[in-house]
Amino acid sequence: MGRPPKTPNTIITTSLVDKSLEMDGQNAWNSFCSKCGSDRWITVLHMQRWAVWPGWFALTAGLGFATIHLCWILARIYNMPPWLAIPPISFTGIYAPEREVYAIGFTMTALAGFISMRQLKALTEIDGSGFAGKFAYFSLGLAMVGMLIQAWIPLQHDIFDVLQDLNDVSSKIQHLTDVSVQTIIHLSFACVFFIASLMHGSALVMGRARSNPLGLHTKAKIAYLIGAFFFLCILSQVMGELDVLHSYKLFDIASVCQRIGVICILLFLADYSRDISKIYRDSQSPLAPQ
Repeated sequence: MGRPPKTPNTIITTSLVDKSLEMDGQNAWNSFCSKCGSDRWITVLHMQRWAVWPGWFALTAGLGFATIHLCWILARIYNMPPWLAIPPISFTGIYAPEREVYAIGFTMTALAGFISMRQLKALTEIDGSGFAGKFAYFSLGLAMVGMLIQAWIPLQHDIFDVLQDLNDVSSKIQHLTDVSVQTIIHLSFACVFFIASLMHGSALVMGRARSNPLGLHTKAKIAYLIGAFFFLCILSQVMGELDVLHSYKLFDIASVCQRIGVICILLFLADYSRDISKIYRDSQSPLAPQ
């Protein structure tokens, strides 16, 4: 016996991701909107296109990447001591001219990140991630705040003189007392950025693991998150050994781990642009309401 003919009103009973499901196009989209709230996203698409430009997250990552490496180049040319081949990121924002590039570059990165958060809020409302999505939204905002504050409160100007004491065990107590409040504030908010970024990625991945009705990209985000955790854990371990081994070369190792960890975080954010592009394309398909 042959298959029964399709009826005009096909009933949708399972996930939209199931490609074998037979459904009438317009009814499928209407059901999707009512269940996932994607009609709100479509409304924003047609009313404020600047807010849903797919490139905001990619721009955030690109600005951060450019700032990190431009400051590194300027610092190596003008201010870095010869023993520090690959300085930690914070060390490239102390002196002029890289100081201004550091502050302005990370400020622009944070502002682009704040604009991108509007897209993230829409994503987490329609991808079924629930509380995990809301937590991811909050932690991304916290990460951007940490980035912004550390950009304008650099390490103390004589930080390299303080580091010289690492080779003198007898002056270790003096070395600790020489660390200024300014340096502590900078390092604290840099840690806020790192920790909040890892919290954001973990919450987003856990939320997507439970529900992902839009079929958004997740595997690449998991890879970037694992990379960030791995290299930042190595960074913390190396930095914890500095006082024991008294080796300036450890700064190079710590810096490489830090930079790779930050790049993984930026790639994680940039990958959201693929999600936005997918939703944008879907909204322009024949299934979308006109």
